[in-house]
Amino acid sequence: MIWTLRTLLRARTAEAEEAVIDREAPRLMAQHLREAEADLRRARHGLATLVAKRKAEARRREEAKAEIARRETEARAALEREEEALANDLVERIADLEDKIEGARRIEADLETRITALRQATTEGERRITTLAADLRAARAGRLARGMSGPLAAASAPIPSPLERAEALAKRMQESGREADDAAAALLGTAGTTSDDLDARVEEAGLANERASRRAAILGRLKTETDTQDSKGDA
Repeated sequence: MIWTLRTLLRARTAEAEEAVIDREAPRLMAQHLREAEADLRRARHGLATLVAKRKAEARRREEAKAEIARRETEARAALEREEEALANDLVERIADLEDKIEGARRIEADLETRITALRQATTEGERRITTLAADLRAARAGRLARGMSGPLAAASAPIPSPLERAEALAKRMQESGREADDAAAALLGTAGTTSDDLDARVEEAGLANERASRRAAILGRLKTETDTQDSKGDA
């Protein structure tokens, strides 16, 4: 008898809780919708920031390319006047600029990955919020409640309730931002480990001096171009 009374008490408590939740479902839905919209605004702001950073890196890369062209002209002039010290300094600057361009390219690639992931997340978020807002309007008008016992009571229904969709949307948008950053960080981490560590180990072993080789290659190219121009002038 005591067990039966306890069971009845739990059943009545559960029914009362469900009735309250059913009655307040539109209000709960509206709150989840507001939270999802706030997440979407933050995602849009983050997307705009990433796009601005990508443009800035592209601008730095183009500026470095323009300076390389200028420094190469100056280095050729120095070689023609046999000012080897000045030519070597200019070659050193050219090598630095080439490194700057390569670094900008890597950053741009990382930013592009993050931008693509975040743009997809915001597009999906906008679509789901639009659907949820329509469900909320229907619930407030009473049309949604007439065909079902309550948005939250039908746990076994094949179509998720509007509130469940709102909760899933908020979780999805939060996880999408983290996944984009994790993916970008993983790409950066992989690139750094594979390239930088191996280069450092090769240099420590004394097997190569990539920087010196590059300077020699740049200087040799400029000398060849200068000699070619001189030959054409003599002809």
